[in-house]
Amino acid sequence: ARESRTVEVRFARPVDAATFSSVPGVSEVAAEGVLLRLRVAGSMDPFLRALGPFEVLDLVSRESTLEDVFLTFYEDES
Repeated sequence: ARESRTVEVRFARPVDAATFSSVPGVSEVAAEGVLLRLRVAGSMDPFLRALGPFEVLDLVSRESTLEDVFLTFYEDES
């Protein structure tokens, strides 16, 4: 399995989650106003390139927790 991480981005202006849904490796995209939350599997490069046109105020990336790994594993099994 590819390493995945949870990413939260705060933008200067609200963004549409659909903008990032088609980015390779990106899943579980949710946007609330200026805050975007998602999961990135594998390389962060395609996601970081997709941020290019936007003014990013803050970005936090965390490795997936053990619970996240198990949930992803079992989701893949069903």
